[in-house]
Amino acid sequence: MASLAVLLQQYCAALRPRQNNNNLLVLVVLMAICITIPFDITQLLFTVIGAAAYLMLQYLNRLFDQKNKLGSKHKQSSTASKGAKLVQGKLAPRPAARQPQHQRRQGAACKAEVAVSPVLAPRFRGAGLEAEVQELLEQMRPTAASVEAVDCLARHVQQQLASTSPGLQVTGFASSDPCRGRANGVAVPDVELVVNVQPRADTKQVDLRLHQKAVLRQCADQLVSHGGFKFRRSAFKASEPKVTLLSPATVGFGQAIPVDISVNAVTPLHTAALITECGVLEPRARELILLVRRWVKDRGICHAPKGHLSVYAWTILTIYFLQRDQLEEGALLPALEDFESSSKLLPGQQPSPEQVRSRPKWKPKPGEPGAGADSAAKLLQSFMRFYASKFAWATDRISLCRQQAAATVPGISDPGGEAEQPPLCCIEDPFELGSNLGSGMNAWSFQRMMEEMHRAAALLSAESASLSKLLEPWSPPEGLDARVEEASRDKDV
Repeated sequence: MASLAVLLQQYCAALRPRQNNNNLLVLVVLMAICITIPFDITQLLFTVIGAAAYLMLQYLNRLFDQKNKLGSKHKQSSTASKGAKLVQGKLAPRPAARQPQHQRRQGAACKAEVAVSPVLAPRFRGAGLEAEVQELLEQMRPTAASVEAVDCLARHVQQQLASTSPGLQVTGFASSDPCRGRANGVAVPDVELVVNVQPRADTKQVDLRLHQKAVLRQCADQLVSHGGFKFRRSAFKASEPKVTLLSPATVGFGQAIPVDISVNAVTPLHTAALITECGVLEPRARELILLVRRWVKDRGICHAPKGHLSVYAWTILTIYFLQRDQLEEGALLPALEDFESSSKLLPGQQPSPEQVRSRPKWKPKPGEPGAGADSAAKLLQSFMRFYASKFAWATDRISLCRQQAAATVPGISDPGGEAEQPPLCCIEDPFELGSNLGSGMNAWSFQRMMEEMHRAAALLSAESASLSKLLEPWSPPEGLDARVEEASRDKDV
């Protein structure tokens, strides 16, 4: 019945603009009479009631639509009038209450900590290279507060991951103060967290790497979704897969810092052991390692996914330089077998306690008569000159041990041999037999490294040598990605 009423309403609406068309109106009336004649009184009554209800509903809908349109127009007109008054100056906003001076300083300091600003070349108060180097070393040395912050961050991560793997342990490593801003801080973070998880007993050796990646993905998902971390990048193709996250500002350092997280990785442990023991044997050795690590980060030549040497490889390069008799006072560090703690991490048969006690302790060789001890700045100058002009990258190999079995690595045991594609440089990992830390370099990254070496050697040999100029952050030129990809393809061919 309601459909009949709708039909009548549509015909009536069609007839309104055509009042003179009497034939169509007569036809509609006759159709309505013919349809309703067979109905009884009850059916006709329900038909009329349904049509009336439908017409009432349509009327109410149109009424509500008109009210809504009027309300929106009134709101827009009132907003426009307020804006006009503000523009004309008739309605001025109430000025905020002026804060005391100490509160304004505290607020500005907090905003400065949270705000993200571009990293510029460091500026120093001292004059001269020696003063600048000492000032930078004071800034980079880890403090008790920074060490405690790293431990606090590691405990926070362990608490967040306890629900996923109850038996895991998290260890934090930081060779310098992470709060000091520097270039490429996200690409190469100063803080490394290692999640130690015991794999199942039935896990095969082939499945260990897959298990490592699966646990790392699970940890990253848990920290991002529930721990307040923010994802930055991942490197699952590396020899030790890792992810880079941005820590929450409320944990540890009071500001968000980039953190590398890996599972069952040993490189952070080896790096920390070498730097710590070098500082015990020769404090200047630790200082030179910190300076070199800062330099390669600021100049962008330590990002391994782009084909550069890793920070760990640069640490090996620095220790190797200090083992050579290239300085006036002789070698500053012994072979790795004479390191008391790090030698215990070397692969192969470990010496017995009797052999360790009977081993003569290493003593630096006496230097030339009248030669004084070189400062950290002098060592940095000698480091750059040695690798820029004296070291033969094509034929020489870098090894921290007296004897290391490296015959399984092509290009290490015989760098000038007829290998199908010899590596551009040969840097032995002392803690992993047959591993070349320079195997990932390509032609472009090797050229970049040598350019930076020559640049640093020229800057430091000048009379007006400036550490600010040396550590000026490197910015990639246009079309760099295409050149890197082309160099990678040439290396893989």
